[in-house]
Amino acid sequence: MSSFRRHLVAAVAAVSAGALLSGCTGGASPGVAVDVDGDTITVAQVDRATSAVCTSVEPDLRGSETTVALGNVRQFVVSLLTASAQARQLAAEYDVEPGAAYARQVDQLRLTAQAFPQDARHDYVEVMSTEALVNAVVDAIGRESLSRDGVTDPSVEEVAQRGQDLFESWPDQHPVDIDPRYGLEVVDGQVVPADTNLSVAVGDTAKDAMATEPDPVYARTLPTGQRCN
Repeated sequence: MSSFRRHLVAAVAAVSAGALLSGCTGGASPGVAVDVDGDTITVAQVDRATSAVCTSVEPDLRGSETTVALGNVRQFVVSLLTASAQARQLAAEYDVEPGAAYARQVDQLRLTAQAFPQDARHDYVEVMSTEALVNAVVDAIGRESLSRDGVTDPSVEEVAQRGQDLFESWPDQHPVDIDPRYGLEVVDGQVVPADTNLSVAVGDTAKDAMATEPDPVYARTLPTGQRCN
């Protein structure tokens, strides 16, 4: 398994990708999974991308005898789609482009996406290219911001720090509204799994379903259509 796929499988299992972004949670409009300062990510987009991501990692999950609840994969997808939207808005605000490395990653993912239904391909590529997009945008806006301040020859560290600071502070003025159904909330500037359900879990199965950490034992008890393995 490639290092990229190992990272992906680990991220799906741990739903760790939410640390990429920050914002505010709330109740999005009907049919909308996330509203990123006016840019909407629909429930249908999330479902299409979730299905494609699950399909892409199932062979590796089976190889490691890992089972993940589909709800955890949706959290992974929602987090990344939101981070992607945030990065694109920042790129537009600073009038920068992600660059060649990001473009190459997108091209590779488009080849992989040919295995999925046509209406899921764009959303799959959007999810899986998020890390490359965020890294490229953070670098580009860092350089642009320093240039506007008159810094003509910044170090790599200066560029990275400025870009990261801008990315992390962006949600202070640009709200992110996430539908509570996805069990995500903002803690210390990061979107993380949380219990956002308004109902009260009583039985053991219900409590397992609402756990904020992925539980492979619980996941294996789910019907086939509700798990990724």
